[in-house]
Amino acid sequence: MTNLLRNLLMALGIILLSSCACHSGQDEKSIDYYYSLLTEASSYVYTLKDRGQLPGVSKDEHGHFDIFSEPLWDAQRQSLKQPIIFPVTFTVNLTPTQGVPEYRYKITKASKHADWQLNGAWRKLQDGKLEEVKK
Repeated sequence: MTNLLRNLLMALGIILLSSCACHSGQDEKSIDYYYSLLTEASSYVYTLKDRGQLPGVSKDEHGHFDIFSEPLWDAQRQSLKQPIIFPVTFTVNLTPTQGVPEYRYKITKASKHADWQLNGAWRKLQDGKLEEVKK
């Protein structure tokens, strides 16, 4: 995946998340920090893929991914997590261009200064069940 496409995907994720931001003060600091964590997490996943270290996916494979975390805002757009508390865990869904199979990864950052770690990898089977993928 080219650097341009990688940057566009990260920017799109940040733009989509920022569209929900109707906050001020401490909330904005938490939101800004969350965006930086999202960017770090995206870079970590891309690095694993580019090195051929993302289970189930070759470094030459193309597709798209989505990153999810626990909710940050309630229905009234009030912050649920202020400040961000570690460990932080994201779920990454990666769908190859062919669309099958979809992969799911859990990545965690244990503390502000810790490196991201891959906690698990699963392949979504045709019946919707998840099968663990070994590293």
